Amino acid sequence: MARKSAFEKAFGSLVEHLRRRPEDRARTRQLAQRAQKSVAKRPVTLEAGLVFRPEEPDNMLESRMHARGVAKVEVSAGASMEEVLALGRALATDEGDFPQSPPVEVSMVVHVTPGERDGVVVHPETPREPFRWVAPDGDAHREPRLSDGSSAEFTRLAAAIRSGADRGAWTEALHAAQSLVQLAIQVPETKKGETAIAVRRLLTAPILHAFIDHAVRIPEERNRTIEVLEWVGRDAGEVVVDSLKESGSVGPKQFLLEVAPKIPDIHPMADALLHDPGWQKARIGALLVGALGDPVALPALFDRQEHPDARVRLAVVRAIGQLGTAAAVEPLKQRLSDRHPSVRVAAAEALAAAGGGGVVMILAGALSEEQDPAVRVAIIASLGRIDSSEVATVLTTMAMTRKSLLRRKGFGDEERLAAVEALGRHGSRAAVIALERLAEDADRTVGSAARRVLESAAPEPPT
Repeated sequence: MARKSAFEKAFGSLVEHLRRRPEDRARTRQLAQRAQKSVAKRPVTLEAGLVFRPEEPDNMLESRMHARGVAKVEVSAGASMEEVLALGRALATDEGDFPQSPPVEVSMVVHVTPGERDGVVVHPETPREPFRWVAPDGDAHREPRLSDGSSAEFTRLAAAIRSGADRGAWTEALHAAQSLVQLAIQVPETKKGETAIAVRRLLTAPILHAFIDHAVRIPEERNRTIEVLEWVGRDAGEVVVDSLKESGSVGPKQFLLEVAPKIPDIHPMADALLHDPGWQKARIGALLVGALGDPVALPALFDRQEHPDARVRLAVVRAIGQLGTAAAVEPLKQRLSDRHPSVRVAAAEALAAAGGGGVVMILAGALSEEQDPAVRVAIIASLGRIDSSEVATVLTTMAMTRKSLLRRKGFGDEERLAAVEALGRHGSRAAVIALERLAEDADRTVGSAARRVLESAAPEPPT
């Protein structure tokens, strides 16, 4: 195994920290400064490699690059701490765009079919089909039978799609496809059926795959791609699922999870992925099932919550949380004792999203059993997101109960400070009263933190 550079070690620690404890701003700044210093005098290039090593935990740098679909990162000498930190935050999250600035260049994974001319991207497993107009009745020489004035525009847009695809000009082809879809929506009801068939025959699977790859590289084109995929509907479902399966992660293809619920008959494909024996496909299946938001899928998710791979269990927990039903509370509670820390954190976050007084007690009980300090802090932060009057009482008790030689069941300073921050984020009147009490009655560490939170939340005085 190649020896890691100082930057890779420091930056990897930053990404791991941002995955597990993003609320610890002081530690975040410390790690970002360390990473920035290691690239102060010489540039650094990080490459994800062609194959991800599955034994690496989910929060390691290589894993995050594969998960986000990043092929290479180039950081110039002298990059600022803010630029390094912005890159770290982007890699630590599961969605969103990457910062692009002269000192920091991010190259995404692009699937290119061997033999295609430069710039032409199609699905690697699907041969290029000839781009020709085929009328609904099979007569290739007839113009589409649209309403008066529409045929010429249809022909022009179809030609633009064919020309753009042949030249690899996917911006041109995609814009023409969007216009074509909008034209198809406007035709009279009596012509909609045959027009839909005509447009769907033109927007073939290879073209849709190319549009998706184009949107991965150019985020500004994602909404346009979503519009086209949504209109194509059922025929786009397999393309969406195949595209998600290609890299075994969502990463920059997160936008496909937005369009999936709008595509008919995609549920069976998502379920098949969820039950695939390979961990990568099963993980994608869980993410897709969660995005579809159908509570009927809960039993299938319950079946996979004991999957041997932590990355699948993590995706399953998040999917169960997304479905947001009362039936999800018990399985999420069970995952609070999962053997992998990231799964326990995800379970706490999902339970917090579910809310309710019962959840407050569940998370408070989990704290008494949890041994990992980072997970304990994450559970405390999750408590602060629950809209319940009980939260202020529980967090105040944590902040006031200091661990010592005589009180083993108390909390360390880091956890007590996390409780203060959680009260600040809660924002309720009960939380403000609790902070005021802590500012007066708590020891110096917690009292000072409570006063800072209160001061930062206070409105600016009139000028």
